[in-house]
Amino acid sequence: MLRIVEKTSQVNLDHDELEVGSRIRELRLEKKFSLRELGARLGISASALSQIETGKRRPSVARLHQIVSILDAPLSAVFGETTGNTFGTSVELPEGAVVQRQNEASELILEGGVEWLRLSPTPIPGIDLLKVTYPPGGGWDEYLRHNGHETAHVLTGTLNFDVGFEHHTLAAGDSISYSSTSPHRIKNPGTEVAVAIWLVLNTSTAV
Repeated sequence: MLRIVEKTSQVNLDHDELEVGSRIRELRLEKKFSLRELGARLGISASALSQIETGKRRPSVARLHQIVSILDAPLSAVFGETTGNTFGTSVELPEGAVVQRQNEASELILEGGVEWLRLSPTPIPGIDLLKVTYPPGGGWDEYLRHNGHETAHVLTGTLNFDVGFEHHTLAAGDSISYSSTSPHRIKNPGTEVAVAIWLVLNTSTAV
C-alpha cells in the first residue's frame, strides 16, 4: 500500500495514489520510455504499469525503488518535488535559505505501515534526506537492490539490517552505511516503534 499524506490537508487515498502514478508517468515520459519498454525492465506487463500510473494499482516498496532506479530519479521525485527553490509554503530567506516548518513536510505511508517523512525543504541534486518510522514488525521481507548509497542513524527503537550475507541489529544511537546495490532489507523486530534518519545518495544523479 502506498499513499501520500500532506499534513496540512485532508487525506484522500484515491487522489494521492493517482498523484504518485502521475509522477511516475511524468518521469517515464521525461526519460522517453514507453509503457512496454519500462514494463519489460520491471518484469511486468505494460498493462500492469499503466494501472500503477493511473492509480488503479499500488506499487510495493520494492517496486517503487525499482522504478525510480531505472528512471534514474531520486526518491524525492515521488513527492512531486520540482527543481524550484521553494516548496509548499516554505519561506525563502534573502540569503537563499529555505525553511520547512513541521506541519509542511510531506509523508509517504508505504506497505506495512512504514512512513517516510521528507526532511529536506527543497530538492538537493542526488540526495534524499528522510525520517523513516517503522511500526512494530514493520519493514519488508524481500531484498531490495537499487542505485545509490545509504546511511541510517537510529533515533529510537531497534532495527535489523540484512545487507548481503551480513546481519546487523542497530539500537538508538547506532548508525550504518552501505551500498544500495547490495541486496538489503530492514525490519523492526521489537514491540515499539523504531525511528531513523536516512541519507540516500543517488550515485547516478549526484553532483
